[in-house]
Amino acid sequence: MKTNRCTKLCKRRLLPFLLLTVLLLSLSLRAQVTVGSSIPPTRTALLDLKARQTTATIPSANADENITSALGDGGLLLPRVNLIDLNTMEPFIVKTNADWLDSSNLLKYRLTGLMVYNVKDDETNGFTPGVYIWDGEKWGVKPINEVSPSIVKQPEPFTFYEKGTETAIPLTFAIDGLGEWKYQWYQATSNNAHVNIGTAIAGATKNSFTPTVLNGTTLNANFTGFYRFYCVATRTSDGKELISNIAEVAVGCGAKNNNGEWITFMCFNLGAENDISIKDQMNTSKDDQAIYGSLFQWGRIADDHELRSSDGYDFANMTDAKIGSGFRCRTGEEGRPWYQVAKGVDAEGMFIYGGENWTPVAANIDNLWKSGSFVQNDPCTHYNTDGSYQKFWFDGPHADSDDPIGETEADGCKNATTRWRLPSQAEWGSIYRGGTISGTPDAATANSWFWSENIGMEVKPDGATTTLFLPANGYRSKADGKIFENKGTDAYYWSYNIISSNAYNMHINNNIVEPANGNFNRSNGLGIRCIKR
Repeated sequence: MKTNRCTKLCKRRLLPFLLLTVLLLSLSLRAQVTVGSSIPPTRTALLDLKARQTTATIPSANADENITSALGDGGLLLPRVNLIDLNTMEPFIVKTNADWLDSSNLLKYRLTGLMVYNVKDDETNGFTPGVYIWDGEKWGVKPINEVSPSIVKQPEPFTFYEKGTETAIPLTFAIDGLGEWKYQWYQATSNNAHVNIGTAIAGATKNSFTPTVLNGTTLNANFTGFYRFYCVATRTSDGKELISNIAEVAVGCGAKNNNGEWITFMCFNLGAENDISIKDQMNTSKDDQAIYGSLFQWGRIADDHELRSSDGYDFANMTDAKIGSGFRCRTGEEGRPWYQVAKGVDAEGMFIYGGENWTPVAANIDNLWKSGSFVQNDPCTHYNTDGSYQKFWFDGPHADSDDPIGETEADGCKNATTRWRLPSQAEWGSIYRGGTISGTPDAATANSWFWSENIGMEVKPDGATTTLFLPANGYRSKADGKIFENKGTDAYYWSYNIISSNAYNMHINNNIVEPANGNFNRSNGLGIRCIKR
C-alpha cells in the first residue's frame, strides 16, 4: 500500500513536468509554433496565434478564415507595468545594474523590440497609458485607441490693423491628440507660404500667442508693418510635430505684390480728413475734401494750391520772377524747397491753369518729386501725424553764409519723421499685375480688386479684407483750373516718374486698372497716395 501511494503521488508530480518537457522538446525541434490551430504556422512567424482557422489557404486579409471574432476568442495580453523613465529599462532593470552599464554587453540593444503595456498616466514625464516598445535607446509609445493627432484650430490666416491703436488679437493653434504637447511660435523670415523658415519668438511657448506688432498710430509709417507667424507643436513622448499654417498680420494699409511682399501705403489720400478710416472713406455723405483729398500739380509742394477750394491763377501772368527756391541748409545742396512758386508772390497757393507746365522748363525739373533727388519738395515727406505739413520753406541764411543754420536748427531744414514718400510707377504696377500692364479689375494677379460703384476701388490681399481703398477722386483740369473731372467714377494718383512733358499715374475705374497711364500733362491736378520709404 505504501508503494502504491508513492506511485500515484509521483505520477501527479511528474505529469506537468513531462508536459513541459514535451513542449520544450517540440520548440527546440521546431523553430515556428502555432497556438490555437493544428495547421502549420505562417511562414516567417516564430509564434503564430490563430483562432478558429481551419485552412492554410486565405483568400484575403479580411476573409472570415483569417479573423478572430468568435465568442471566447481573444488576443495577446501583454504584461502591465509602470514604466519609470523613457530612457531606461526600469523597473525591470535598475539603471545602476552592472549588465546595463556594461558597454561591451550592450544589453539595451539586445532588448530592442520588447513590448509592454504601460498603465502609468504621467504626462509631465512623457507617459500616457498604452503599448510601449523599446527601440534600443528609449521607449516608444502607441497610446490606447490612438488615432492620428489632429489640428482642431488654425490661427487666423490674415489679420488687419488699420489704425495701429486697436487691441491685438491672439493667434491660436490647437491640437487634439493624446500626450503632452509643447508649442513654439516663430516669425517667418521667408515669403514662401509653403516653406516654414523662421526665428523662434522668445516666450511664445503656449498654443495661444499675441504678437507684439501694435506700437502706435499708423499715421506714422514707422509703426506700420507686415508680419508672418507660424507655430510648431511637439509631443514630448515621441517628438511628433504638427505645424500650423502661416498667419499673416498687416499693420497699416497696403497690398501685396506678385512676390507676396507687402507694400505699405498711407490709409487715405494726402489732404483728406486726418486719420479718416477706410469705412469712412466709403461714406459718401462726407464732403469732397475729407474723402477724396487734394489734387496736386505734379512737382509742386503743398502750398494750398492743391486744395479743392483753392483759386486759379492764369499761366499768362506767370513770370520767372514768380519762381524761386528757398535757402540752402547745407553747402552744395539745392534750396529748400527747390524751384517752386515763390513765397509771398501773388501766385503762391493758387492752381495755375492755361499752360502746358505750371513752371518754366528748367534743369532737373523732371526730378522735382523723384525719390531721393529733392526730398524737401515731396509733399509726402512733409506729412505729420496731426495732418499738418512740416515747414516747406527755409527762411534762414544760406548754409555757406557767415551765419549758417544746421539741419537740426530750423524747421525748414527738416523733413517729417513719419517716413512717407511718393510712389513710383513700378510700385503702383506691382500691386496689380506688375510693370505697366493694364487690364480689368478682375484680371489682377496681385490681390483682388473690387470696384464699389461711385465710391472707388477696394484692394483685398486675402480676397476678403479691404486693406487699401482708393477713392474715385477725379482730377482738376489744367484748362481753366475750375473743372473737377470724373469725380465719383475715376481715380487718378500721381507717381514720381515722368514721360516726356507728362507724368505717369495710376488710373482706375470700374472697367480698367492702368498703373502706367501717361496721358496727363503735369499741370493737371491729381491725387497723391503716399508710400512707406
